Amino acid sequence: RPLVGRDLAGGVPERVLVMGVSGDFGELDDLIRAFDGEALARDIRVRAAAKIGAVAAEQYARGAGPDGAAWPPNKDGSVPLTGATSQIVFTATADGVQAVGPDVLRYHEERRPVFPPPGELSAPWAAAADEAVSEAIEERFGKR
Repeated sequence: RPLVGRDLAGGVPERVLVMGVSGDFGELDDLIRAFDGEALARDIRVRAAAKIGAVAAEQYARGAGPDGAAWPPNKDGSVPLTGATSQIVFTATADGVQAVGPDVLRYHEERRPVFPPPGELSAPWAAAADEAVSEAIEERFGKR
């Protein structure tokens, strides 16, 4: 008789028969056990916060916003906002990544934006987030 489900409390059978296909699905079962969706999502958020934070710090240090475009320099030609942007902290939250910085940055948002518009992610920051996803999945499941 075909096995069409699993008793999650009772473990995973070594051999299964589903829709007429049989075989040893040990590797698949290992992947299923390795996939703890909440833990993987948390790992991705932590990695993404670190990676986006590193990209942002590099951009800020050279006087550029999240999209990589250079900000207008200070009147003396120096890189703007280095003190304030060095205080920005990127952290993983329950449902994403949050960046918090000093209140003074709000006065520069129009001329020297330090964060992407709400609901958007700049290309450099999106690439950092994609890298975080790839690394977390590769570490958890290995290269396939």
